[in-house]
Amino acid sequence: RSFSGAARQNGTGTAQRVSTPIPHTRLTVIRIALFDDQELIRQGLCRLLDLAPDMTVVAEAESVQRSLVLITETAIDVALVDVRFQDGQGMDVLTGMNTLDNPPAAIMLTTFPDDAAMLECLQLGARGFLHKDIGLQDLLNTIRFVHGGGQLTHPAVHRQQRREESDQEIGRAHV
Repeated sequence: RSFSGAARQNGTGTAQRVSTPIPHTRLTVIRIALFDDQELIRQGLCRLLDLAPDMTVVAEAESVQRSLVLITETAIDVALVDVRFQDGQGMDVLTGMNTLDNPPAAIMLTTFPDDAAMLECLQLGARGFLHKDIGLQDLLNTIRFVHGGGQLTHPAVHRQQRREESDQEIGRAHV
């Protein structure tokens, strides 16, 4: 229970700490799935996310195959998806999510920077792409942001867009 401290005089004339309950507001809890083939990553993320009062881990999978099963069996708001699994790619999980009527927001996690994989994931509907060395508060803020409908952009996306626009301009100049 949350309490607010207030000082009040007791019968002896000395100040005494009195606790008054703070009214609870209804908190929306974000249901999170952890899809990563490394058990230590899943366990660590699960423990860290449990520290946030507005988040709960509802599913964990160590493979693409198990991830695809869980996305159809579990109500998930946000999925944290590894880019590479031993039995496939995170893009395979995204493709499976795209078959759902109401797919969860996906945030891709990676150890190594890979612009090509990032762009493919974003084209498949991922809302973010993060390196696993991200700090906890940044991860929590990202989860809340994409749960609220946001999408992270990355400098590589802007570079790719500029390249495509430049290629289109060159193509128009040759016509």
